[in-house]
Amino acid sequence: MSVTEANVVGWMADHGHPGYLNEIHVLESLRDETIGDAGRYWQYCEFTQAVLAKIDASIAEVRRTAWDRYDDWATD
Repeated sequence: MSVTEANVVGWMADHGHPGYLNEIHVLESLRDETIGDAGRYWQYCEFTQAVLAKIDASIAEVRRTAWDRYDDWATD
């Protein structure tokens, strides 16, 4: 069975390590708040797009970190 970064975060939360999932929820909430604060033309604002890109990069980093930890456990 193939495991992706997205479902590794869920697996880790199910097995007593919810930190990664909680961090992703916080970042996704920040993303939604940023869009809401930017107003109806948020997709055209360069500043908003830059902030969203940083948030998306942070989410990807959390997923990679969870994947690395899972991979370490799987290879032990």
